Amino acid sequence: MRLVLDQSPSSIRPRMALPRRAWITPVLTEDNSDRAIALNSTLLVTGPFSLTTSPNFSTDQRTRILLFVEGLEFVQGGPLPLVSVRAVNGQQNQFQLPLEVIAFNSRLPFTQLIVRLPENLSPGDLMVTVTVNGQASNSARISIKP
Repeated sequence: MRLVLDQSPSSIRPRMALPRRAWITPVLTEDNSDRAIALNSTLLVTGPFSLTTSPNFSTDQRTRILLFVEGLEFVQGGPLPLVSVRAVNGQQNQFQLPLEVIAFNSRLPFTQLIVRLPENLSPGDLMVTVTVNGQASNSARISIKP
């Protein structure tokens, strides 16, 4: 996993704090919906997502998805948070979505997570949950193309 921080002078202070927040880090969703605000990280288009993307910056051609979460902060000198992303399909099968990047920018009210779609996913909806230091977020829907 890679941690990316913005480089503006006012933000060269990584922060991580869950205790200061009264709520669990939520995955951002569309208004009045459980559909995640998510983008293909290469093409910057919304779902439904295919399992592979061309053109792609990786040799495996697997699709990477940008998810957006609120409330994930970093504290200089503190430990990095334990972050994982899990997806559950309609048959209640669970999949770990490998987290490759956490991108934080102090000028934005959210943090970007880039996850890779594993090859064993079936078409249909997935409910995605982000867990930070053992606390699970809301579940948000993404769709996988046939």
